[in-house]
Amino acid sequence: MRFQSAVAVAVLSLCAGCGQAELRRVPAGNAGDPALTPGSDWSLGAQELGQPADTAPADASVEQSLWSVSSHPRVTSVVKRFSRDRYQALRAALTRGGRYIDMIAREFNREGVPPELAFLPIIESGFSHKAVGGSAAGLWQLTRETAQSYGLVVNQDIDERNDPEKASHAAARLLHDLYATFERWDLALAAYNAGAGAVQRAREAEPRADFWKLADQGLLPSETRRYVPEALATMTIASQPQQFGLSDIERYEPLRYETFLVQRRLDLRTVASLCSSTTDQIAELNPSLRRGVVPRMASGFELHIPAGSKKQFAANYAAMVDTEGEVRQHPAPATALHRPARTSRGAGTNHRQPSRSRGEAPGSRPRSARTA
Repeated sequence: MRFQSAVAVAVLSLCAGCGQAELRRVPAGNAGDPALTPGSDWSLGAQELGQPADTAPADASVEQSLWSVSSHPRVTSVVKRFSRDRYQALRAALTRGGRYIDMIAREFNREGVPPELAFLPIIESGFSHKAVGGSAAGLWQLTRETAQSYGLVVNQDIDERNDPEKASHAAARLLHDLYATFERWDLALAAYNAGAGAVQRAREAEPRADFWKLADQGLLPSETRRYVPEALATMTIASQPQQFGLSDIERYEPLRYETFLVQRRLDLRTVASLCSSTTDQIAELNPSLRRGVVPRMASGFELHIPAGSKKQFAANYAAMVDTEGEVRQHPAPATALHRPARTSRGAGTNHRQPSRSRGEAPGSRPRSARTA
């Protein structure tokens, strides 16, 4: 399926307004902040992110290899085109990305994944955790099979692909594993798009080839041949936006919340009443809940509630539990929450190619078709 730029820009503009009216914004990183790369505008340094002292940062040689790939002439060409033709789409995605970028960078740092890859959701979902395309969902557009293989819960009540933090942890592990398998970031990105099986078969035909050679010989799907340079170009622009005319970006402020383990069924209206919040705010903090209800789970559900409200919630929750352990609560809202954005088109490309299996885990074979 060919990418239609006008549609992508329109979708990004639409997503920019989805449930964001209440969000506060903070200015983008200042020139004096610790930089992602020399001359970078977005700060993803471990010190600023509060990296634990015993957490090993991404290997410098690995990080450099990613930037070496990004300097390829085809990437440079896409950078020029995107900075001209995708200006508004990139700006909207970078604004929205402020909610998640520091959290993603922390997850990637723990897994030894280059922090530049934290910008990959720009091209995957436009930094919309509600994005849905085919069988893929969330910031990282993970398929159900891959999500579950990396420990995410996906069932009729919960879809943790829509939880930015849990999905980002899974994506970090997936990217780490793909790099461990192919030992090149260009091929790891190709595998993220086409599936590890497709890249492995291409490497069997050309064992020493890099992405560019495999692409030139037609050994990778056509969408993947576009995806890798577009992903690298997007990361190049996003990590140094001021160099490409994207100045004065006001990023959305990261979500702040506390957690409380709930082991009983609760609808979000009740949750909101227990912590003096609103149903919309609780839904925004818990995007993995598909039906607007916390299901009863033996292991409990880690509920996100507004920062500073945990003590109040705990007291009110305990008061609601009767001697039989049942919870008196408001009836569930009639309208479904978290209506998905029926797209995963980001600022760069369309990922709904039927021959591809999004975020396929290493060692698995890609499915022949992508269906909703």
